[in-house]
Amino acid sequence: MLALLDAHGLPRPSANAWTAGMEVDAAWPAARLAVELDGWDAHKTRGAFQRDRTRSNDLQAAGWTILRFTHADVVHRAEETAARVARVLAQAATASG
Repeated sequence: MLALLDAHGLPRPSANAWTAGMEVDAAWPAARLAVELDGWDAHKTRGAFQRDRTRSNDLQAAGWTILRFTHADVVHRAEETAARVARVLAQAATASG
């Protein structure tokens, strides 16, 4: 993910950051954007599926935008993934000032 961000000129996030009382894979606190990287091995069970939804809901309820990406998103759909991150960061910059 960091290589994807660098390749597209996007700012690096805080990695494994604590926000809204939970650790997220990547966060841009000023933009209130969190990214979770969902690998199949760690997220394939019913319990993990439920935890992922609960975490996403909790983050959104705390005023954060949460984007979830798979390995395929990062590796095979890098342009679209970078565009999504860039769009949210731009919207946050516009809203703040």
